[in-house]
Amino acid sequence: MKTKRFYFQILSCNVIDYVDAYSFVDAKARLFNEYCHRWNEVTWFDTTDPEPDVDTSELQQRCAQLFS
Repeated sequence: MKTKRFYFQILSCNVIDYVDAYSFVDAKARLFNEYCHRWNEVTWFDTTDPEPDVDTSELQQRCAQLFS
């Protein structure tokens, strides 16, 4: 599977960084684990998902369960 770098910033902490993830939902889940206390301050730069080279329906279902 392809991963993509999803760039974000948190101005109050002077943070500009990225997270490698399979999709934007996956990126949000990974970032939340590290910056949950600043979640409402996160600004994303590019949220377009990469084209997967394999079937990711199972991964998408597992990610969706995290947020439901």
